[in-house]
Amino acid sequence: GTALETLAKTLNIPLDQTIAMGDDDNDRSMFTCAGLSVVTSNARADIKEMADMIAPSNDSNGVGEAIDRIFGRLEQRKETKK
Repeated sequence: GTALETLAKTLNIPLDQTIAMGDDDNDRSMFTCAGLSVVTSNARADIKEMADMIAPSNDSNGVGEAIDRIFGRLEQRKETKK
């Protein structure tokens, strides 16, 4: 979480506008401070409980699919507002 907080502060990005992706214990602190936490489906159940979104496993391009879902939705919102 400290690294995400530091990066967000350096880039002047509010933490509630950040995304954390991971699948293990070392990602816990990042999940608690990110605006959106994405966990891959191969993570343990206790890690999945921390997620706002569960993506396919890391062996199935889960992170890439999560990015497509998240940013695809943003693009759809932008198109709807036009």
